[in-house]
Amino acid sequence: ALEQFDYSDAAAAFREALRIDGALAIAHVNLSLALLYSQDHPAAAREADAAARLLPSAPQPHYLLGLIARAENRNADALREFERVRQLDPADVGTAINLGQIYLEQQQYEAAIPLLQAATAAEPYNITAAYNLGLALTRSGHTDEGSRMLQGAQALRATGYAVTYGTGYLEQGRY
Repeated sequence: ALEQFDYSDAAAAFREALRIDGALAIAHVNLSLALLYSQDHPAAAREADAAARLLPSAPQPHYLLGLIARAENRNADALREFERVRQLDPADVGTAINLGQIYLEQQQYEAAIPLLQAATAAEPYNITAAYNLGLALTRSGHTDEGSRMLQGAQALRATGYAVTYGTGYLEQGRY
């Protein structure tokens, strides 16, 4: 049901799994996903918190908590959760992009740039990383380099292999 974007049925199925075995950590993770995309952020956060307790070394619950915090415009909480993911997986591109976007929104360009540079180095085909890096560079006064990155992002849009992050299920990174 989750893969078919039927978040209500998915949530019901994961709740049933948890009724059978409340310690089934992956069910908490997936229920959190279903609730996030159903726009029930408080319930999604509760499930992600439960998953984080059951899976202390897993990045997925913290990534979900970061997405939930971003959806609720709680940037300080989002930064904390995405930084936790970075501790667990320093090379994750989605985490670098989310952190970079938050710093970009806060006009902290010097904090955003290295994160977004790492993301574009790891995934040179990622439009979201290239575009946000172009914005950060341009807004920080590196207009020539920023313009080149923005043009590169536009060129990527014309390819058949580029990646763009969005706000939908399976569009927000690997976690």
